[in-house]
Amino acid sequence: MDRRHIAAAAAAACLVGTAVAVVRAQQGAIVVTGPVAATSALHDAARGYPFNASTLDLAKQGYVEEEFFIEGRGRSYDIPRDQMSNGTPAAGTHPFRTRLVVRRPSSVSRFNGTAIDGTQYSDW
Repeated sequence: MDRRHIAAAAAAACLVGTAVAVVRAQQGAIVVTGPVAATSALHDAARGYPFNASTLDLAKQGYVEEEFFIEGRGRSYDIPRDQMSNGTPAAGTHPFRTRLVVRRPSSVSRFNGTAIDGTQYSDW
């Protein structure tokens, strides 16, 4: 495995791995499923394509778009009324499931090692 393959694997691990590692340490097992196969064309009423899928022809530009599901159990926090101090973990955990859309070069050799979190509400 050359350096570009290692860099591509490391960047992909950073996208999913950082959040997963933090949650796993606190809550237990996290399951990452994917890439999830698209089951319908973009804008089809069946909605069998990635959430927020690109309308650009990514293949023409040498990219692929893949969707992954991340699920496990998460903890909620009790926030003080004044919101001036830190929250405390609530008892118990709750199941969650979220998705991650990854757009990357189709050829690993074109990956330069840069990963960009393009979500609007990212907090990790």
